[in-house]
Amino acid sequence: MDDKMLMPLEFKDDRVFYMEVDPQAFLHELPSLFYRNYKHMLGNKMHLIDFNENQVELMIGKGNIFSYILNRFDNLVNIYGLQDGGRIKLVYVGENVFVLTKVRDNNMVKK
Repeated sequence: MDDKMLMPLEFKDDRVFYMEVDPQAFLHELPSLFYRNYKHMLGNKMHLIDFNENQVELMIGKGNIFSYILNRFDNLVNIYGLQDGGRIKLVYVGENVFVLTKVRDNNMVKK
């Protein structure tokens, strides 16, 4: 897949966010600033794609103020070896698609 097709030439900074990955957590909250700005554009699924063409689909639950990843987060943990936790950087490109641009485990090792 061509990287240029994934990333828009111009996008607002509020489309870029980091998420902590805690494999033992039951729910993971989307950042509230991002969610407030884009909740009207989000469905009940998040499609994560990286530059190696790995894809993960996550289910989200939406409220008025907060949104949580409800399930399938373990797929993300397993693909990127984040069994001890870590941090990911996502860019929302539209239509429920997010590009995963950085993955680091808790030791700050790039994955």
